[in-house]
Amino acid sequence: MKTENRITFSRANVKNITSPAARSSDRRIYRGTVRVEDVINISNGYNIRDFLGLKGSVQNDILDTLNNRPEDFEYLNGGISIVANDLVIDHDKVTIINPSIINGAQTQGVIVTALKASIEDFKDVYVQVEIAVTKDKDLITEMTISRNNQCKVQAYSILNRRGVFDDLEKAMKEAGVELNVCESDDKNLDNVVQLIKVLVIMTPQELLDVIGIQNKTFAYSCKAKCLELYQKVADGADTDDKFKSIYKCWLSIAPDALRLYDAWKKHQGFYGTRIQNIDRGNNGNIENVPDGIIFPILASLSKLVKRTERGPHAGHCSIEYDGRYDTFLINAAVMQYKDNGSNPSAMGKNTKAYTNVENIIDVVMAMAK
Repeated sequence: MKTENRITFSRANVKNITSPAARSSDRRIYRGTVRVEDVINISNGYNIRDFLGLKGSVQNDILDTLNNRPEDFEYLNGGISIVANDLVIDHDKVTIINPSIINGAQTQGVIVTALKASIEDFKDVYVQVEIAVTKDKDLITEMTISRNNQCKVQAYSILNRRGVFDDLEKAMKEAGVELNVCESDDKNLDNVVQLIKVLVIMTPQELLDVIGIQNKTFAYSCKAKCLELYQKVADGADTDDKFKSIYKCWLSIAPDALRLYDAWKKHQGFYGTRIQNIDRGNNGNIENVPDGIIFPILASLSKLVKRTERGPHAGHCSIEYDGRYDTFLINAAVMQYKDNGSNPSAMGKNTKAYTNVENIIDVVMAMAK
């Protein structure tokens, strides 16, 4: 049995700032100030970056503030972001269970360096903290990456320089769809990652079953996991038939999958559904349907992805979509939206919502035969 790691902040001022929409889940978020000496033993296990030492101007600026303006440290320093499995408040004592810093390793490292010289000088010095409480490992990974934008770009850049996205860019170009994989522009990065998320959600389940993925709902919220899967499939396509089948499928459906995603984001069939989270133009036209509503629909449309078994294009896939099921899918999506508290984010993460929308297309397709 894994031993719990507990860290207690004494004389802390930490408040629950969880939004009303998230209070029904098992996640919470806290913000406040704690004494600097209480953060020195928190793990950096989930963090992308370790303390780099007093090598750069950032670290030395932190140290200068800590030494020369300790009373202002909580105002001038950006603070530390922490993730923990649980948090208990007892008056001015706060205990966090299995914590890890996900952003702020440089601040913690400088504090440790300063306190080694004299801990007594910093007894009443405070630092800002933000503590996210969750046991969702995928969410922790996403938070770690999103809080470290430089590292996110670096991870993408490494894959790009290895040529992982070259085939995808070529497939899109041959179909007349522009996809720029250059990491110098954050928009390019977001476009590529979004396409990969769409490809994962539109992959026929039978192809994913072979590599041990029984649930693909992570595609909605877990960018890092989608990138990791894409890398794994692309790297293994030359030597492993099961990865080759998925990779061929992705490259062949990518242009149409992106067009389909873009079309559903502005699908006028949502007109009159009264979904408040949809962005509408001045004339009432649908301009942006949230991904949490779109992804269960795209997952169901993966049943229309057909694989060519023979001939020169064996292994290639196509999406046999003509819009005939749209009304049924929209009605099913609206029902799931309501069942999930009119919360697109909750719907996008709820496996049951995907299953219920997919059941509709199964029934309609069966009736059409």
